[in-house]
Amino acid sequence: MNRSILFGVGSYFRSRTPESWPDPMRDAVSGAGAALFKTATLHPVDTLKCRWQLGQPKDQMGGLYQGFVPAALRSSVGMAIWLASRNAFERALASPEDDPTARPWRHFASGAASSCLTDLCTFPLDTVKKWMQAAPATAGATGSQTALSAAREMIASGGIGRLYFGYTPRLLIVAVNGACFNSIYVATKKVLGPILGDGS
Repeated sequence: MNRSILFGVGSYFRSRTPESWPDPMRDAVSGAGAALFKTATLHPVDTLKCRWQLGQPKDQMGGLYQGFVPAALRSSVGMAIWLASRNAFERALASPEDDPTARPWRHFASGAASSCLTDLCTFPLDTVKKWMQAAPATAGATGSQTALSAAREMIASGGIGRLYFGYTPRLLIVAVNGACFNSIYVATKKVLGPILGDGS
């Protein structure tokens, strides 16, 4: 559902952006808009998942939009970076002869590079989001903790590096995940494009 919303809504938004805009700008705007819509729709489910993983009692399941601000920022900014950089990498690594079989590895490399770049830029927002989601539900309800205050509290306890705790193993996962996703996405688009009539 996450990817379906991102790419489905993103394609719709991109078709509504002025064609006079540069491609990177159209990619970034459509990606950010789709990601913001996705986060607003799915954030409560993500909050429930986070709390259930921590074994919190069911009577603390209120405040399902706690951590929404950093989540929305991470999602929208991250998707803008990913889509713009992914398409830029794809164009840069395309073969001079425009032969799609000449560099079959470019989709794998583009996905890995754009995913790593995006995650490096936005991971601190994800850390703050999880911190806020895991807080007692009353914190979000009373407004006693904002994204900024949560970030300050974390930095005070461990410096800037505190926002990147757990990142070393994640980087490899993100790179492989992004590479596999982009490769499968491109291959699927080639198969379904003629069927769906989008010319891909």
